[in-house]
Amino acid sequence: MPRFALPRALFAASAALAIVVTSPPAGALKRRFEPTDLELEEPGTLQADVQLGFLQSDGPGRLLLPDAELDLGLAPNVEVDVDFTFGLEGPAKGPYSLDHPITDNTWLAVKLGLLDVRDARAGTAWALGLQLGPKLPISQDARGVGYEALFLVGRSMRSLHVGLNVGVLADPGASVSRDRPVGAVAGLDVEYDLPHDVAILGEIGTVLYFSGDPHELEGTLGVQWSPVEEMDLSLMGLVGLPPGSDQYGILFGVARRFSLWK
Repeated sequence: MPRFALPRALFAASAALAIVVTSPPAGALKRRFEPTDLELEEPGTLQADVQLGFLQSDGPGRLLLPDAELDLGLAPNVEVDVDFTFGLEGPAKGPYSLDHPITDNTWLAVKLGLLDVRDARAGTAWALGLQLGPKLPISQDARGVGYEALFLVGRSMRSLHVGLNVGVLADPGASVSRDRPVGAVAGLDVEYDLPHDVAILGEIGTVLYFSGDPHELEGTLGVQWSPVEEMDLSLMGLVGLPPGSDQYGILFGVARRFSLWK
């Protein structure tokens, strides 16, 4: 499949990052914790992972336009990630309003592969890694720079791939030095490969807050299809435990990989 030329792909990545960093604050949107795996992009490969969908909380519902992540491989065991979300929130009752945009604090992270042990004959592997970095105060009334750090454990057994995430977060808060959401995070990311480039995807993630914020517990289940090597399409359903989590939702995802250099 033909790949985008280097200037065009670089322009797209730079434009997306510029929008994230310079956009004026909109209404606040707390980022839901999404467990990740230990898959690292090849050096020179950019992956744009975009999800669109609808989420219903115990108050107003919202559209995600989009929930996106940009992953750029720099070295065999080093990847840079930018995770950001924009949306449109409606009232508790009635139609959505275009003048009520919401956004989330942006996470700029580096993902490091620390260990990768494979048994080609048995089709198994163990991997260890870290993902950590600052969270920029993009949402309304957010002050100060936050931080999130995850320890990652990956296990592959032929068609089954499991990723365990444990870590901590301190989000930007109402002031620079206090009123911050602070908590511990944990989650599982599961993928089971089926024939014909289809896979079953599942996630479960929780955030236990030390700061008095409502705890979160959400899970997703869905299917992924890869029509070509450079693209994945997914459809996911979400359920959660309010008040800290969304009640339910549906998400459509597109992941596209571009070769910037070799």
